[in-house]
Amino acid sequence: MAVGYQVSDAHIIDYEIHELAGVDGGFRGPPVSSDEYVVCLGGAQTFGRFVQTPFPRLLSHSLRIEALNLGRGGVGPSFYLNSPRLLQYTNRARMVIFQVLSGRSQSNSLFRITGSGMRGMNLANGREMSAPEFYTWLMGRDSQLVRMIVEETRENYLSAMRQLLDAITPPKVLLWLSVRGPNYEECLQLPLGRLWGEFPHFVNQVMVDEMRSRADVYVECVSRRGLPQPIFDRIGSPTSFQGFSLSPSEGVMKTSNRYYPSPEMHEDAAELLLPVCRKILGISK
Repeated sequence: MAVGYQVSDAHIIDYEIHELAGVDGGFRGPPVSSDEYVVCLGGAQTFGRFVQTPFPRLLSHSLRIEALNLGRGGVGPSFYLNSPRLLQYTNRARMVIFQVLSGRSQSNSLFRITGSGMRGMNLANGREMSAPEFYTWLMGRDSQLVRMIVEETRENYLSAMRQLLDAITPPKVLLWLSVRGPNYEECLQLPLGRLWGEFPHFVNQVMVDEMRSRADVYVECVSRRGLPQPIFDRIGSPTSFQGFSLSPSEGVMKTSNRYYPSPEMHEDAAELLLPVCRKILGISK
């Protein structure tokens, strides 16, 4: 989704997309130019949609070490697990910051995720659809089936996250970046936000406790500072963009960002991560 953001948001920001040898698609720049770098894995929140200076770059400036931003919109853990080359880049780093990913980008027995995780195949009817479309369809089925699929999706997600965390060899920081804390209880009713919860969708405290046991450090950034974020084009005029929606309808045009972390939230994340990174890297102020 990195290239997709570059195209859709070209009137707003230049993400300096670059490619990595042996990996399909692009990643947010700037690219690293030395063997001394940190890696940041995650979704659109790590990528930094609508943010000129996302937390990986803020940390790079403060730590005086390059940061390789491998965030990509909509991905689940399988995206990284299925790319041995990406894991090679990751494991060459001095340290890794790994954002807790969305659970909606995970396959289950009724929905097989394709590509990076934005879309998949409904195995019950053979139709390709987005995750919001699938879960809206699922909510029309029996509540017992809904609960079974939700639990299965969580189990599959946790299994993949365990594998990925165990495959990362440098010191790793697990980052929770959200407008909510990990504690939430889903409600088996539409709209989908009641089922998923705020990003990272489906992920709750029990799941976080399991994941953090496989990381060296856990950092929790809960903030909504700067939201909603008015969106301006490159010359400073108010503008619109095609936004993410939990509704299966497409083409929702918005003039403010209420979903992705704001620049202020990235600052909050960087502030919490900075002392942790300094300690791991052995860098004094």
